[in-house]
Amino acid sequence: MGDKSTGLGHFLRTRRDRLRPADLGREAGAGRRVPGLRREELAQRAGLSPDYLVRLEQGRDIHPSPAVLGALAAALDLDADERDHLYALAGAARRGRADCRRRRPRQQVRPGTQRLLAAVHGSPALILGRWLEVLDQNPAAVALYGDLRGGNLLRFLFLDDASRDLFPHWEQVAERTVGFLRATTVADDADRGTCELAGELLLGSGTFARLWAGHHVHHRMFGSTRFAHPQLGALTLDHEILALPDPDQWLLVHTAAPDSTAHTDLMAHLMLRPEALRI
Repeated sequence: MGDKSTGLGHFLRTRRDRLRPADLGREAGAGRRVPGLRREELAQRAGLSPDYLVRLEQGRDIHPSPAVLGALAAALDLDADERDHLYALAGAARRGRADCRRRRPRQQVRPGTQRLLAAVHGSPALILGRWLEVLDQNPAAVALYGDLRGGNLLRFLFLDDASRDLFPHWEQVAERTVGFLRATTVADDADRGTCELAGELLLGSGTFARLWAGHHVHHRMFGSTRFAHPQLGALTLDHEILALPDPDQWLLVHTAAPDSTAHTDLMAHLMLRPEALRI
C-alpha cells in the first residue's frame, strides 16, 4: 500500500488536481501543464510556502499542525467527509504504518453477534469484516445476494460479473463501497492480508484501480440500493450500516417498508425457498 506518508500526499495531490483555476476566478492561461491548481497557487491560497507544500505532497513532512490542516481543507474546498479524512490521514502518518509482513488474526463472529444476525428476520443482513469480508449473512441476504459467506464484498463487486447483473447502477455502488473502505481503514495498519487483497483488486480490476487512485471517501452509513434480482426483478431497498462492538466489524442491513412491494416480493421469495429459512 506504499510508505507511511503516501496516503496523505496522494490525497492532497488528487484534491489539488480537482480544483480548476476558473472555479477560483482565475484565468487558466496558455501553456498550463497541470489539470488543476499548481502547487504554488494552492500554497498561496492556503498561506503556506510552496516548499512546505512540496514536502507534504512528497511525504517529507508528516507533522502538519491542526492550523495547517485547516488552511489546506479550506483552500482545497473539502467537504465534511474529506476534511475528516484529511485529519485521519495526517494522524495515521504521524503514528506510522506497519509494512505488509504482519498478518492479523482471522476475524471471528461472536455467538452474541450471530444471534443478533439471526434475529434480523426477513431483512437481508450481512456481517462484514475490516476489509468487507462477508463473515456471515442471514437467509434473506443469501436469497438477495447469493451465498457470499467466506468471500469478500469487494471481490464480488469487482471480480464477479454477477455483481454487474445484480446492481443496475453498478458504478455508483462500486464508488460508494470503495469510498466507505477508504473512510473506515484510513488508520488501519496494513497487514499482509490487506496488502494481498488490495494488490489482487488493483491487478484484476481497472475500475477498482481508478476509484482507489481517485481517493474518494464516503462516510454515509445509510442510503438506498437498486437491485435487478433474477427472480424478483427490479427492487429498491434502503440500507443501514451499523458498527458492531467487535473492532472492524459492521452489520449491513437492507430494509423496506412493511407495506411496500419490495418487502412483499422479498418475503414471498423466501417463502418459496424454505431451505433459505434454515439458520
